[in-house]
Amino acid sequence: SDPETTSFAIYPNPANKDFYLAFNNVVPGAANLFITDVSGRIIQSQAIRLQKGRQVIALSSSQLSAGIYFVTVSLKGNSNTRKLVIVK
Repeated sequence: SDPETTSFAIYPNPANKDFYLAFNNVVPGAANLFITDVSGRIIQSQAIRLQKGRQVIALSSSQLSAGIYFVTVSLKGNSNTRKLVIVK
């Protein structure tokens, strides 16, 4: 298991409207992205295609209320989670 496979940063964080996931990938491939609330409920999920090298994916917080969320990206059995704060 190599956590570097799915390592990413979130900015801006706290976010108000759009926010971005910045990847620096070793392994390209189809990944799954999940946004969960503090109780573990999945609020948003989508498939993303990760390229090798640096990549930025833009996401919108329009479906998210103010609060704390967790963004998880999983690829080939490896996953990484980051905390996201939404302020409205």
